[in-house]
Amino acid sequence: RLRERGTETEEKICGRMAVARRELGRAFRYDYVVLNDEVSEAVKRIHTIIDAEKMRYCRMENMIQEVLDEC
Repeated sequence: RLRERGTETEEKICGRMAVARRELGRAFRYDYVVLNDEVSEAVKRIHTIIDAEKMRYCRMENMIQEVLDEC
C-alpha cells in the first residue's frame, strides 16, 4: 500500500516496515490489537473496545451490588 501511494522513498518504507515488525512482535503483550489499515474502520474498532471496557465486571461491580442490595 505504501509503495502504491508513491509518497515515500524505498528507504523510508523499509524503515516503517521494520518498526511494524517490531510492534507486531510485541502484540502478545496487549489485550487488543487494532490495525490501522483503514482509518474509519480502526476508529470503529477502538470505539468497540472502549464500549467493551466499560462493561468489564470490575467496572460494574458497584452497580451490581447496588442492584442486589435493592432486591
